[in-house]
Amino acid sequence: MQSKIFYHQYNKLDEMAKNMSLEARWGSPSGSVFDADTFLSEHPQYGYLKDYIKSFPTHSWNVFHAGDKE
Repeated sequence: MQSKIFYHQYNKLDEMAKNMSLEARWGSPSGSVFDADTFLSEHPQYGYLKDYIKSFPTHSWNVFHAGDKE
């Protein structure tokens, strides 16, 4: 079963390369949202980084093609 999954992943990569496309998402690959305020309240040892740690939402997976304008 594992070899079929492995083959399928490379087949998809070949298809994406032929179409000059990329599949990506903004945020965590797992789809989880990161809330900086919650994180900092649960982990006060990182409080000195509060100006640098930012919250970020997650978005759906999208396919981008070479030449796309937006």
